Amino acid sequence: MKNLKEILGNRYLGIQEYYKLAFKLTGKIFRENKIWIFVLIFAVSIDDIFILPAGLKNLEWIKSIFSTLILSISCMLFYRKVIYKIEGKENSEIKKGFFRAVIWGIGEVSTIYLFVNNYLKNKIPSTVLFLAGIMYIVIYFSFLYFKVLYISRNIGLKDTLEYSFYLGNGNKMRMFFPLFLLEMLFWQIYLWLDFLLKASVENKILILSGTFALIIFQTVFKILSVTLNDIIYLNVEYMDRKKINKTSDEK
Repeated sequence: MKNLKEILGNRYLGIQEYYKLAFKLTGKIFRENKIWIFVLIFAVSIDDIFILPAGLKNLEWIKSIFSTLILSISCMLFYRKVIYKIEGKENSEIKKGFFRAVIWGIGEVSTIYLFVNNYLKNKIPSTVLFLAGIMYIVIYFSFLYFKVLYISRNIGLKDTLEYSFYLGNGNKMRMFFPLFLLEMLFWQIYLWLDFLLKASVENKILILSGTFALIIFQTVFKILSVTLNDIIYLNVEYMDRKKINKTSDEK
């Protein structure tokens, strides 16, 4: 992936270039990292089986939370895997990211649980939940680069927060807009496939085939989303390093 690393460190890329590189990298991952593909398919599968609807009993909630946690951890480790693949060190230090991935997964699952659990929603005033939602959006936009930086670089939390905030200055839409468009495309296709699946509810073969197709589609989307996220992050980080090195040379 030396060539890709050089491309990302040469100049700021456009949205079409981000998509083109992300699709190429996704295809390469499918050809070369079949174990990781299987892991993600498995994680998506159990997450679909134990989804988080309202009104579940305690044991079912535990199963749902555990399955969502597995998917979250798997995706976070995959962020790190892709970064290291691009940088030519994919077989090193992956295990060191596991603890960080678990911490992230617990935080992510806790947030989901807070907003979908009817018991908690009934106990917490709607105004508080609304303000919490607004706060989440503000924090999300302020630290768009935090997720990839947190899992891919072995630095402290304080430095991660500061540098991710710094990278976001002037680069928020560079990260947000391509991911937003990809997300919108995903939901359009996913809802269409889900509609077709529900329309064939009496045909068991079609149901099984449709369910498998949905799982594969979700897996491909997650991989594409991760590669796109990582590519944009590295492009911004490498250009920042280039600017710092240029400033140092001028001094």
